[in-house]
Amino acid sequence: MTDKHRSGKPPVFRVAGLESIFTKGKDKMKDNRTSHNDISSDSSTAHHRAKYGGISVGTISAGILLMVLVCLWASAGLAAEGKRSPRAARSVHLWYPAEQGVVYYNEVTVEKSYPGSYFCVCGFKHGYFGIQELWKGNKVVIFSVWDPGKQNNPNTVPEDRRVKVLHEGQDVRVSRFGNEGTGGKSMFDYQWNVGETYRCMVKTSVEGDKTTYSAYFYLNEEKKWKHLATFQTITSGDYLSGYYSFVEDFLRNGKSAQNVRRARYGNGWVKTKDGKWQPLTRARFTADRTPTMNIDAGISKGRFFLQNGGETENHTPLRSQMDCPIEQMSRPQESFDDVWEQVWADEFNYEGLPDKNKWDYETGFVRNREKQYYTKARPENTRVENGTLIIESRKEQYEKGQYTSASLHTWHKAEWLYGRIEVRAKLPTGKGMWPAIWMLGTNRDKVGWPACGEIDIMENVGFDPDTICANIHTRAYNHVKKTNKGSKIKAEKPYEQFHIYAIEWNEDRLDFFLDDEKYFTFNNEGTGNDAWPFNKPHYLILNAAIGGSWGGGKGIDDTIFPQKYYIDYVRVFRRR
Repeated sequence: MTDKHRSGKPPVFRVAGLESIFTKGKDKMKDNRTSHNDISSDSSTAHHRAKYGGISVGTISAGILLMVLVCLWASAGLAAEGKRSPRAARSVHLWYPAEQGVVYYNEVTVEKSYPGSYFCVCGFKHGYFGIQELWKGNKVVIFSVWDPGKQNNPNTVPEDRRVKVLHEGQDVRVSRFGNEGTGGKSMFDYQWNVGETYRCMVKTSVEGDKTTYSAYFYLNEEKKWKHLATFQTITSGDYLSGYYSFVEDFLRNGKSAQNVRRARYGNGWVKTKDGKWQPLTRARFTADRTPTMNIDAGISKGRFFLQNGGETENHTPLRSQMDCPIEQMSRPQESFDDVWEQVWADEFNYEGLPDKNKWDYETGFVRNREKQYYTKARPENTRVENGTLIIESRKEQYEKGQYTSASLHTWHKAEWLYGRIEVRAKLPTGKGMWPAIWMLGTNRDKVGWPACGEIDIMENVGFDPDTICANIHTRAYNHVKKTNKGSKIKAEKPYEQFHIYAIEWNEDRLDFFLDDEKYFTFNNEGTGNDAWPFNKPHYLILNAAIGGSWGGGKGIDDTIFPQKYYIDYVRVFRRR
């Protein structure tokens, strides 16, 4: 990211002979000064002539006219220079506030480009990572890390202070760079497309005063991550920090400044040192010192955008702070660690009814004296739109019920034994609502409940809307006997904000999480199936109940309907 600019001093124009004309005229007039009374005239002659120290008025007038013309010409030159277009479009940046991290993830969609344009996706304190358009349609992915220090000549850096190359991906070119700092650079030829979204990720680890940075680029057509390069540099032990994106014109030939570049950035996330994912929902708009204002930034289609060059009109003042709705963001599918790998997911990136290959329905009146009639494949109650699954609860007469809703499950379609199950959701609310994310043993039709086991990843009741509950039910521990095991945690407006509800299921324990904060653990006591039926496969259920033994504890408020339960994604991981 360059910050080069012209000197603040105005340009100096020099015209041959101009300084000597001014000097000789001053000296001549100084040497021949007389009083005004010495000036005489002869009105009888055809040519009026006056003497001023021996210099005729005509001569003085001609000199003054020449001086005026030269000054006007020089002023015109200065004005023209002041209006001259810059050689490069003004660089524009987004700065994202976030804690120090071990993973930095971001996405870019280039909407307008021009040869020489660089779109930095994951910029950080010690490097940057993005995509660039070269000449003749050639395009590349670039990841660079700086050496310590502020030098510009890569050859002056001692060997032991240079960026070290720890990994070089297939078909990736690695070299040294200079001029704007020095360091290690990797380039991968890749014909990215305008209008297509690309994903970048940087992982880091710290050893003493050195930090290792690994860059991964998602190949859309192959549906896999490509490890471009891993660099190590001296940082005094820094983790990832100083997060930014930018758009820059590297061609800098004058014509390039007359063309527009535009890109949308977003769904950015940082995995902090303590393992929590932090969304990059806020950005500050800045630019380099080029004295032009054909630059802009803002929010478009749920993402930040940057634009520069050409006929760009400015609508957002520099240093403005912008906020992107968290509802438009979805945490990366991958765990980006050495612990988990994804084995199943529904991202709901389609429209219509839920995927019938992944989901089935409970129907009718099912349990707990609940008041809703669960419908099957009815768009009024369950549908996928705008990237989310919606379970809608309604006050309406249907079959023999006064309310309708939906309960989706994966029984006979997907089941799991151990792993991490996580769901990102925004809950319905109001007295009478009872949304849940839970699991039952696949053998329930043989051994019944509670012997099959029940894992309540999330339960919430509308009369206590900010409380999230986790519970387990077994033959030994269940609510009928009033021996069930569980815990609760406060969530920040779960009916207005998306939160991540998850379990990590191991042979010896079940851990329950809200936004990566563990708040309940159920341990395997080793006493057998009555206490631990969780050594057998379970399936997943997503439902929104109305009323019932718990949800209806304080009645049902009919004025709240319809209520919508939004599920952004469901992801299942297993240990590597």
